[in-house]
Amino acid sequence: MVLTAVLKELTQLHQLFNELAKEKTEAVRKGQMEDLEKIMKQETACIQQLKKLEEKRQRATSAWLEAQGLVKENVTVEEIIPYLDDEEQKELTLWQTRLLEQITMWKEQNDLNEQLIEESLRFVNMSLDAFQPNRSENYSRPDTGHSHTEERRSIFDSKA
Repeated sequence: MVLTAVLKELTQLHQLFNELAKEKTEAVRKGQMEDLEKIMKQETACIQQLKKLEEKRQRATSAWLEAQGLVKENVTVEEIIPYLDDEEQKELTLWQTRLLEQITMWKEQNDLNEQLIEESLRFVNMSLDAFQPNRSENYSRPDTGHSHTEERRSIFDSKA
């Protein structure tokens, strides 16, 4: 069945997404920006492939429906299963389950990556804040009333 073949391809593609997500986790943890960029380029190519496979799945579903004399739009695999014979039901259900497992693992890994990136950004912002003096603080003596716009002279500017 064509639909089963498409689900196999989708499952394999999502396995690749999972591998890339794990590589991304390591790249973020180690701060390897070049590796992260390469992974993101690979993901972009995989997303294009995913779009093509999803279109192929929709065409296969529509073709199957037409062959059965059924007219429906936006049919899911779940809705087709009851119309299949036992062997086809088992195989399609197996690949549907595997695909859903891969999608779930990918989502969890991406959630972890999102948390790592947010934590990295917080650390970067905290580090930047630590290196930049707080401009609202007044470093002059409280009794002098000098404004910040006055020219200040360094002790090294004085004549010996």
